[in-house]
Amino acid sequence: MITVPSGYAAGSWEGVMMINTATLVMEAICVAAIATASTADAQAQRRTVTVKHAPIVSPGDVSESWSPRQNIIDRKQYEQLLPIYG
Repeated sequence: MITVPSGYAAGSWEGVMMINTATLVMEAICVAAIATASTADAQAQRRTVTVKHAPIVSPGDVSESWSPRQNIIDRKQYEQLLPIYG
């Protein structure tokens, strides 16, 4: 049997108890949802895999006869052309 405090009608006290119960149920659902989301996020992070591919090189990208000396010659020619076209 429920004892009703003075100042409350019997019907209104039962409504307050139902509201308190509903509030507790909603709080439990929210806590469970947050815990589930955190767990799912942590599991997703553990499954992350980084895949590195080898560089893609076309035949024209690499010179077969590359030499440091030729590189310096080409650089000097390029620097001479900069004032003309720049």
